[in-house]
Amino acid sequence: MIMVEMQKYNLRHLRAISWVAKLGSIMHVTEKVHISQPAITQGIHSIESWLGALIFERHANGMNMTAEGRLFCDRLNGAFELLECEVARIAPSRHTQIMQQLSASQLRALVAVDAHASFAAAARAMNLAVPSVHRAFKSLEELIGIRLIETTSFGTTTTRAASGFARVARLFFSELTRAKDEVASLRGDEVGRIIIGAMPLVRSHLIPLAVAMFSEAYPKQNITIIAAPYTDLLRRLQNGEVDFLIGAGRGETTVDDIQEQPLFDDPLSIIMSAQHPLMAMKEVTIEHLRSFHWLKPPRASPLYRHYNDLFDGPPPNDAIECNSLAVARGLLINSNRLMLLSDAQIYYEKYYGILGSRPHPSPNIKRLISLTTRRNWRPTKAQQALIDIIKSDVKM
Repeated sequence: MIMVEMQKYNLRHLRAISWVAKLGSIMHVTEKVHISQPAITQGIHSIESWLGALIFERHANGMNMTAEGRLFCDRLNGAFELLECEVARIAPSRHTQIMQQLSASQLRALVAVDAHASFAAAARAMNLAVPSVHRAFKSLEELIGIRLIETTSFGTTTTRAASGFARVARLFFSELTRAKDEVASLRGDEVGRIIIGAMPLVRSHLIPLAVAMFSEAYPKQNITIIAAPYTDLLRRLQNGEVDFLIGAGRGETTVDDIQEQPLFDDPLSIIMSAQHPLMAMKEVTIEHLRSFHWLKPPRASPLYRHYNDLFDGPPPNDAIECNSLAVARGLLINSNRLMLLSDAQIYYEKYYGILGSRPHPSPNIKRLISLTTRRNWRPTKAQQALIDIIKSDVKM
C-alpha cells in the first residue's frame, strides 16, 4: 500500500506547499525551491487533487490556508523535519543543498532497494523498469556522497547508512499518508488505516475486544493486526509500518527513538487443564507445582524471569519450551502440565471450561502492559480513539 501511495506526490511540490504556507505567497517561494510560479501553482493543484481537499484559498492579496491545509501542513512540516535531521546527520556540511535537490523518486528507490535487497525485486515492487530504479538510486548515492549499497559474501545489500536513511524515508511517507487520513477525518470521512502490533499477552482478549468496540464507532477504518515476535514488531514500528505496539513492557529500552507508556498491570497465574488435580485443591504450594511437568517460556520472553523465580531454586529441567499459545493450549488440555501465564491469555478457554487457573503462590506477581510508540509520534484522531478504548474501556 505505501509503495502505491508513494507514487502520488512530488517532493518539490510538497516543499513549495510548505513554504507557501509559511510565507503566504507563491511569488516569494520561487527562489526558495527553484521552481517557477506556474509550476508551483500546478504542483499545489496536483497535491490538492491527491489530498481531495483545498490547501489554500486564493485571494487577491495572497494565499490563506484552509482548515484542511493547516492540518496537512502541520504533518508535512513534521515529516520534512524528520528528513532534514537525517540528511544533516549524514552530510552536515551539505544538507541544505541536498534537501533542495532531493527527489521523491530517489527516496522511493532507496526504500524499495533496502526492502528487497535487489534492483530487480525493487523494480517489480514499484512497477518500474530496473534501469529507472537503478538510475534514481545511484543519483541519490551521488547526491549525498556516501555509498548506499555494497556486495558481501551473502550478496548485494544496502549499507548501514542506507538502511538508516531508508527508515526515515519510510517514516516521511508514512506521515504524509497519516496527513491524508486526518484531512479525510476533518471532512467527515473516516476512511483510514490503523496497523497494530499485537504481542502475545493481548492477542486473545484485549485487542479483539478493543477493536470490536472501536469498529462500532469507526466502521470505515481499516484495521490491520500483526502478530509477530517482538523484535520484528519493533523493527516495523521504527520503519513506520506499524502505528503502535501493545503488550508486555520491556522496561527501559535501549532504542533511542522508541518509548513505552505503561497502561496497567496484569497478574500472573498458574494455568492448567480444567480437570487438573490442582484445580480441586484448597491450597497449592511450590512442592505441588514441582510435582508436575511444565511448559516454559523462551529465554527472550519477559515472562522467563518470572518463571525462573517461581520455584525457589532451579526450575524443572524437563519442561517443554513453547512460545505458541495455540500449541500450549493443546498441551495443557491433553496433559497435566502447568504453565505460568496471564488469565487474560486464556480468557475464552476459562469461560468455556476448557482451561483453569490457580493464583500465583506469591502475591502481586504482575507484568506491565505497555503502549509502545515512536518518540514524538502523533496519533491521528482515529488512532487516539482506539488507544483511549484500550486505556479506559477494555478490562482484562
